Amino acid sequence: MSKYHSTFYFIVGLLSAFCVRVLGIITIGEILIILFTLWNILSKQLKWNVPIFDSNTRTLILLLILASISSVLTNLLCNASINEILKGFGTISLLIFSFLFFKKMLIDRFESIITFLLGYGLSFIIVNLYFIQFSDLIVGDRGLELNYYREEMYAYIICNIAFFINGYLYSKNIKVLLVANLALALICLFGNSRSNFLMLIITDFILLCNYRITVKGNHLTVKTLFNWSILLCILLFLSYEGYSFLASNGYLGDGAKLKYEIQSKNKGGILSARSYIVRGFITIAHHPMGGIGTKHEVADNEEIRHKFAQVTQTRYRYWDRNIMSHTAIFDWWIAYGILTFPFWLYVIYLAFKGLKIAVISKHPLVALVIFSTLTLLWNMFNSPFSLRVQYGFSIMLLIFIIYINSIEEAKNGTAQNYC
Repeated sequence: MSKYHSTFYFIVGLLSAFCVRVLGIITIGEILIILFTLWNILSKQLKWNVPIFDSNTRTLILLLILASISSVLTNLLCNASINEILKGFGTISLLIFSFLFFKKMLIDRFESIITFLLGYGLSFIIVNLYFIQFSDLIVGDRGLELNYYREEMYAYIICNIAFFINGYLYSKNIKVLLVANLALALICLFGNSRSNFLMLIITDFILLCNYRITVKGNHLTVKTLFNWSILLCILLFLSYEGYSFLASNGYLGDGAKLKYEIQSKNKGGILSARSYIVRGFITIAHHPMGGIGTKHEVADNEEIRHKFAQVTQTRYRYWDRNIMSHTAIFDWWIAYGILTFPFWLYVIYLAFKGLKIAVISKHPLVALVIFSTLTLLWNMFNSPFSLRVQYGFSIMLLIFIIYINSIEEAKNGTAQNYC
């Protein structure tokens, strides 16, 4: 891979947090990804061959096409405007370009992803410190949220560099990586970014398991897996107790203390922060086929919101007509129809298959696969769909590690030595 390609990948990463509005929100980095992929297709450098279009990639693309068609049909049935139809179609279908871009990058020379991720991590820092007008909050007309998230913004910004750190350090020095992840986790904790703290802690735990297998020669048996599961549960419990102590006593700042006090009084404790998923389940129960559009204009809107308030024991918000789930996987179902769900089911299948391989693999991208997959799963179930580029490289990393593993298995005739 020439230095020009490496420079280009770095620039794409560096522009991946710079948002602009073209019907919907898109980043400048993603525009470059689309143009580069189209150029590769037109110049026949991207061919329908096995390394790029392996069975998993083909299946995902076909499922995305199905989801895209579903979004168009449901929006037509909901009498949506042409702008809404194109926005829904683009939200889903543009993922295909990211898939092809990152799959080709990984197949050509997988180390190039590290160069991209360095730019990707720096991009969020640069935008939020110097070019805030290009941030997703400003471009998405959510500028008021800047004040709400200001205390914890630095943690959300810095945590994106964790992709680069895990990709770069694993093959250099795993012990240094473990310390770096722990340091980043603490930064996230004190920045009130609990989800990123959790992802980094679990990543370190899985990397320790990987170290025991690949370096110390331990075997992955049912007993070992059970013991590690118990240790993980203990680690999560201690992390929760530590967070509760620090937050309740104000060591994480006044904002974190207030958030903890409010959430701990709600049904479900701090898990109530993700209670909108319950609202999504109620909406799906009322509309199992989904496809109600993004405007929340259904006859039983008020009934759904009353039921949500009743189940979660929270105050009914008469002014808020939102009946979505605040999760990527169920929001697509609700807005664009049940035919979007097979895509997410297949991603979940790939995620667990990829993690299983990564635990006992020596491939240089193992740590990156673990961290990006955990982040992917968290975002799927806990955040509205955004960061299309991140979804692109996270999912393609899974397909890549599975593809490489299949080659190794074919060579060795065994499933013992992954990658």
